[in-house]
Amino acid sequence: VGGGALVGEAGATLRSAPGEGGVVVAELPAGTPLTVLGGSEQVDTAAYRLVQDPATRNVGFVREDQIAGQG
Repeated sequence: VGGGALVGEAGATLRSAPGEGGVVVAELPAGTPLTVLGGSEQVDTAAYRLVQDPATRNVGFVREDQIAGQG
C-alpha cells in the first residue's frame, strides 16, 4: 500500500468517507497527482481508496476506477 497515482481522464471526486454518502472535499481534475494512503475499500459495487492530494494536503476517498497509474 502506498505510492503515487494520477486522477483518470474524467476527473475524480474526493470524499470524506468511502461511498457516495461521504461529504465532497474536493473535485480533482484529470492528471492530478495523488499519494495513495490505504488499500481498497468496497462500498456497494464500487471500490474506494484513501488518498492525499499533495498540493492541497486534502485527504479523502476516491473511487478506484477514477484513478490510474497506481504503484
